Amino acid sequence: MINIISINANSCARQYGFTLIEIALVLIILGILANAFLQPIGSRLDAAKRNETEQLLLQIEQAVIGFTVAHGRLPCPAPPDQLAVERSTCAGTDAQGVVPAVTLGLPGHRNEHGAALDAWNQPVRYVVSQADHDTAGQTGSPDFTTSGDMQQVGMGELASDLQICAAPAGSNCPTRSLLANQIPVLFFSTGRPDKVSPIEQENLDHDRVFVHRDYSQVDDQHFDDLMHWIPENLLFFQLLQAGLLP
Repeated sequence: MINIISINANSCARQYGFTLIEIALVLIILGILANAFLQPIGSRLDAAKRNETEQLLLQIEQAVIGFTVAHGRLPCPAPPDQLAVERSTCAGTDAQGVVPAVTLGLPGHRNEHGAALDAWNQPVRYVVSQADHDTAGQTGSPDFTTSGDMQQVGMGELASDLQICAAPAGSNCPTRSLLANQIPVLFFSTGRPDKVSPIEQENLDHDRVFVHRDYSQVDDQHFDDLMHWIPENLLFFQLLQAGLLP
């Protein structure tokens, strides 16, 4: 009797056990379901970070305009690896750096140097025009960042040199790809730091041409930089309102 029960128990165990193939199939199905569930969560988190960073860029824009109205010039960039205070000069390579958050008194998340951080904990980049009028203002000093130069040069002669292009274009943006020119200042987040595409590399090569395009996660077209700029006409309007330009 005991032997019969033992045999039946073993038979039941064999009948209801799972084979390795069945276990593998179950794991595959669970993986597919988990991936389908996690992808929308990842997309929502990414969208939330982009929205948070957009709000920060708007704050920076208002702070830069406020500084310009108060001082009659744009603030210079801060060095990326030092205190986030504007440099004393904006000429040459010093025209690019990070947002001078300490100088601007920006609130929000900062790193150990006081640099304003985007939602991915990366410093927000900041670039100013190097345009310098041949005869008016202080020669050898960029017009938009030198005290008194914008007033001396005048709106009719001021010409900033930053360009926004729809695609990588080397050092000069062709007309067919030009989105905006006469840009005296721009600032941008590089988005997620784990992936930099050749398109995004255009914004890091220290020339005067930058790329702005729709968000994309396609490998060869990956682009998640977030960029704001202040065009000349908006800057001039603010200075006119403040009585700093004729």
